[in-house]
Amino acid sequence: MRESAVAQCPVCQGTYIEGEVKNCSTCGWDLTPYPLTLGRIPDSFLRKERAQLSWARNHWRSQSHSKPVDPEPVTQAQMQLSQLKTQLELSNQERDQLQSLFEQTEEAYWQLHSKVETTHQELESAKKERDQAQSQLESTKKASESVKAQLETSQLKLQEFTQECAQYKSQIHEAAKAYWRLQDRLEQEEKERDRIAGELAKAQSDSKLYQARANQIQRQLDEVENTLKQTSQSHSTGEEVVTELQNQLQQAATAYWQLQSQLTDTQSELNHYKNNGGRVSHEERAQLQTQLQSNSTKSSELETKLALIQTELGEERQERRISESRTTWLLEERSQLQTQLEQANAERMVLQTQLSQTQWQLEVANQENSRLLSATYNSQFTRNTALGQNMKNALSVLFVLLSLTPFLLLFHPRVSEPLLKFALRKGYLTTATNKNLSQINLAGAKLDDSNFSGSILNNANLAEISLINANLQETNLNGASLQSANLKYANLTDASLDWANLTNANLQFANLSGANLVRANLSGANLRGANLTNTQIDINTTRIDSEDLLNWKIVNWPRRNRQLAGLNLSGFNLNNASLIDANLQRSNLQQVNFKNADLRGAKLMGADLTGANLSAAKLTNADMTGAKLEGITTDNLTVCPNGRSGPCQF
Repeated sequence: MRESAVAQCPVCQGTYIEGEVKNCSTCGWDLTPYPLTLGRIPDSFLRKERAQLSWARNHWRSQSHSKPVDPEPVTQAQMQLSQLKTQLELSNQERDQLQSLFEQTEEAYWQLHSKVETTHQELESAKKERDQAQSQLESTKKASESVKAQLETSQLKLQEFTQECAQYKSQIHEAAKAYWRLQDRLEQEEKERDRIAGELAKAQSDSKLYQARANQIQRQLDEVENTLKQTSQSHSTGEEVVTELQNQLQQAATAYWQLQSQLTDTQSELNHYKNNGGRVSHEERAQLQTQLQSNSTKSSELETKLALIQTELGEERQERRISESRTTWLLEERSQLQTQLEQANAERMVLQTQLSQTQWQLEVANQENSRLLSATYNSQFTRNTALGQNMKNALSVLFVLLSLTPFLLLFHPRVSEPLLKFALRKGYLTTATNKNLSQINLAGAKLDDSNFSGSILNNANLAEISLINANLQETNLNGASLQSANLKYANLTDASLDWANLTNANLQFANLSGANLVRANLSGANLRGANLTNTQIDINTTRIDSEDLLNWKIVNWPRRNRQLAGLNLSGFNLNNASLIDANLQRSNLQQVNFKNADLRGAKLMGADLTGANLSAAKLTNADMTGAKLEGITTDNLTVCPNGRSGPCQF
């Protein structure tokens, strides 16, 4: 709250409190403060000033024409006159100030008037720009509706294609099941046919054997009959011969019964064989032939059955080829849809640019309208600004919807994952970081210089894939099939290859530092020049060639006085290896990477160091007598055998 101030009367110099006293108690002067109004001086104030001037003049005339009076009244009159003069001077000063204020106010008025006219002109131009923006907005809305309809049509086609793909997948799955069932059935029929053919061959051999035995028995019976005939013919020779003939007859009867018993045994054997599928006797030879014919008929039936199965298998293969051709057509249709989708995205980008320009123009117009509205306080302008803001909000919402619709569609897992895998298989896409690509089939794909860092590729089929110079840092390749894959110069830092199959893979100069190879299969893999620093290998579970295991041990198991004399270490990557006082006499060290290696006191007599890299290596007191040093590399960080800094002169 403002405190009351003590002031002096401009006429008699008497004291008073501002805001509480209207007239001076001594001289009666009006102490009301002047009003702080702008534009023009109030009439009441002018009348007050004229009255005060008139009173002051009359009082002056009366004092100047009056007769001399006593000194004391004259003094008082002089004092009043001086007070009036002072008051008059103050009034003149205030009048001049008010006149100056009036002129300034008038000038400000005309400036505001000119600004108002300029504002009207700018408002007209803003209205024209707003009309143009509205027409552009309408055309943009129509174009966006067309694009939206196309996107909906593409989405419907994509859904239909996805459903058809699912149906074809199920049909192919069922066809594969039926094919393998027929294959199993065919194998069983072939096994059954082979078994029956074996039994038939055995029965035929047994039949031949029994036939031979029957012929032998028949010959013996013929001999007995001949003997009996001879005996009956010689009976007439005498009684002395009768006894002998009787004895012979008895012997013949005995032989006959023996033959009869043999025939009975043979018959029992033939009956036993009959139970197993065959007979051999005079009376049942036809039955054996019938059985053989029956077996032949069964074999023919099996062959006919086999032919039918092969026919069904051919029809199944034909259906599979038709399904594959239909799948190819669907893939082509999908590529066409993808092309249409890309065209729609390009048109959307053009519309997005136009919308951005329109939005910028609307923002400029809205800012200008806001400035005009704040200067003129016009309600019509306020309504136009509200309309512009609503249009801006509507455009913003439309722009956001158009921008997000295709991206939301592509980010849907049922759409994005098949598209991503298809693009990777075809080589259209070479970057898939931090993606879940489990069990993906990229066998034989060419994806050089690709980036799969942080992705999950466990149990993926990557056989014979080309990943030269690829980035597979921190990639999960557990259980992946990488047979004969080309991973030359690939970055596999901190990658997980547990249970991965890397047989015959090319890992030349690959970076395997920190990689997990605990249960990986590296049989036949080419690890020449590979970086094995801190690589996780279990000598009991990791299948790795002996020379590559030695390379890993040298790098990760530092040891003094290591005995490596006469070994073939060509192409080893011994970067940062500790080989202090190592014995490398007569070793093959061609193209070995000894960068940053510690070879102090190493014995390199007679070793072949052709093309070796000794950059930043420590060679203090190393004995290189008789070593081959052609094409070796040293730099200013190399410590030479004489203790000086490189490059070394050997």
